[in-house]
Amino acid sequence: MNIFTLIQNKILKATKEDLSSVTSLAIGCFDALHLGHFELIKRLDENGALLIIYKKTKEIVPIFYKQELLNCKIFFVNLDEIKDENAYNFTQNIMYNFTQLKYFVAGYDFHFGKNRAAHAKELKSFSGLDCIVVEEYKINGISVHSSLIRECLLNANLKDIKTYLGRNYYIKGRQIKGQGLGAKFFVPTINVDYENYFLPKAGVYYAKVFLDTNEYLGAVFLGKRSTDEKEALEVHILNNSNSYFKFQQIKIEFLEFFRENKKFDDFNSLKAQIDLDIKALSLKARNER
Repeated sequence: MNIFTLIQNKILKATKEDLSSVTSLAIGCFDALHLGHFELIKRLDENGALLIIYKKTKEIVPIFYKQELLNCKIFFVNLDEIKDENAYNFTQNIMYNFTQLKYFVAGYDFHFGKNRAAHAKELKSFSGLDCIVVEEYKINGISVHSSLIRECLLNANLKDIKTYLGRNYYIKGRQIKGQGLGAKFFVPTINVDYENYFLPKAGVYYAKVFLDTNEYLGAVFLGKRSTDEKEALEVHILNNSNSYFKFQQIKIEFLEFFRENKKFDDFNSLKAQIDLDIKALSLKARNER
């Protein structure tokens, strides 16, 4: 079993020293790192860690940024490498690598082994170690799952997303080169790399924006641009003309869905709509400061 870890946002093969320090292990996909996931994490001991079954899909919290939300180590294995292993071999592989392991933690709906043949409760019988199986986590009678949060994202239901995550949905990335049309014809924008993220519904959003450690309010466009039909994530900083300095990283916290995306056939129509958006969102930002 090839087990990897993250050190300073670099994916590295886990060493024997890394693995031997772990005494409790929570296993799962941990896509969104929602409040249900933290019910598992709080059952870990002081030397606990996550073993993430990594799928090559767009994630609500990409693998590189999970560590920022956690106070424990994370390790991960590629699902494609282990999906054909039977449940016994899967468990024994974990035991072989995590030599000081004392107990497992898993969700009530966790299955493992080829064709998901074994249930979380069977981790104990295959390993001989205790396994804490965490029961279904509900908020207002609704079971919290990553699939539920994905559905909320596709409907831009940001209020419920915050309830299930315990935080605002956000995207972190770096600035990338855009068309160069914003500052020239419309308003200056920061084009953001959103690779690996599961994205919310296309449209215009009101957001909190962090340029490194500097905090602003912003207007966010997400979706196909009318100018070139390409997908983009662009941010305009509201009520601040001096914020476009060099920075290493941008973080966008989505606060409110403002309007649906539209297709414009000419620059004048697009510019008129952008002016209306910026005027309305700038007023909102001033009222909230």
